[in-house]
Amino acid sequence: MEAARLSDRPVMLDDAARGVLREAILDHCRHRGWSLLAVNIRTNHAHVVVAYDPGWSADRLLASLKARATRCLRENRYFGPRQRIWTQHGSTRYLWKSSHVDAAIDYVLNEQGTDVRFAAFDEKSH
Repeated sequence: MEAARLSDRPVMLDDAARGVLREAILDHCRHRGWSLLAVNIRTNHAHVVVAYDPGWSADRLLASLKARATRCLRENRYFGPRQRIWTQHGSTRYLWKSSHVDAAIDYVLNEQGTDVRFAAFDEKSH
C-alpha cells in the first residue's frame, strides 16, 4: 500500500494552489521553449502533454516541472520547506504519432472529470 509508506499526509491542492501550479507549469514551458499542449491540475496530481526538446528525456522533463512547481508552491507558502509534495516518480509516455498526441490531449482535458479543471493550450498552436 502506497499510503502506508507516506511520511506526510497526502497532498491536497485547493483552487488557489492549483492556479499557482498551473502558472508554474505554463511559465516553465515558456522559459524552456516547450509547447504545452494540455494541462489538467487535479486536487492530488497533474496531467500535462508537452512537446519539448528531443535532447531531454521524459523523466528529466518531469523532474524539471516538479522542481519548478515545488519552488512556486513553497514560495507561495502552500507547503513547508521539508514537506514532500510529489511521489518519487510519475507516469511518463512518449507520443510518437500525431494520433497519440491527440488522444493524450483528449484524455487530459476530457477524461479526468470536470469538478476541477484548469486547461491550457500553447499560444503558438491555436
